[in-house]
Amino acid sequence: MGTEEKILTTARFIFHRSGFHGARMQEIADKAGINKALLHYYFRSKDKLFHEIIKNDLSGLIANNLNYLEGDVPFEKKLKTFIANYIQNLIENPHLPAFVIHEINHNTERLVEIFKSSAKTLPSKFIEQIKKEIKLGNIKKIKPEHILMNIISLSVFPFMAKPIFSTMLDLDDKAYTKIMIERKHIVFESILNGIRQ
Repeated sequence: MGTEEKILTTARFIFHRSGFHGARMQEIADKAGINKALLHYYFRSKDKLFHEIIKNDLSGLIANNLNYLEGDVPFEKKLKTFIANYIQNLIENPHLPAFVIHEINHNTERLVEIFKSSAKTLPSKFIEQIKKEIKLGNIKKIKPEHILMNIISLSVFPFMAKPIFSTMLDLDDKAYTKIMIERKHIVFESILNGIRQ
């Protein structure tokens, strides 16, 4: 692993754990096994390093999934695959939702700017596809925005509330991951059953 990659991996862990304000450049340098001067050589400030971390996180989570929504795939298959991929991304990055919410609460403007640069386009093709399904009478008359919000909410909240659910349901990490894998199908069925005519 190269120095820059080592810095990014270490910084991601620390930013996810401590947030922007709680993260310290000295701790990032120490954990990456480099001196602070070298850290500043690669990333001149904590803000630039944070920007790179969140941009990479959002690009991986949002951009790839938005690109899939714009593909030429039948509606139900697209919905099922999008939900499965989105939840899988969250399983692989379980601390990301809580981290993003923490940053929204502490510096909305910074996060919105990074989000805008990561998600360059709205899923306009998917929105048109939903409108077409409504016209064909395949799904209820519902704003496409609500469908997207429902998908994201049903997918993200269990990751944000994991400490509560884990305690309440007496689940260890392995059991919780299994439940999240099952949610790929549960969320798809819930969304589909909610919009079908």
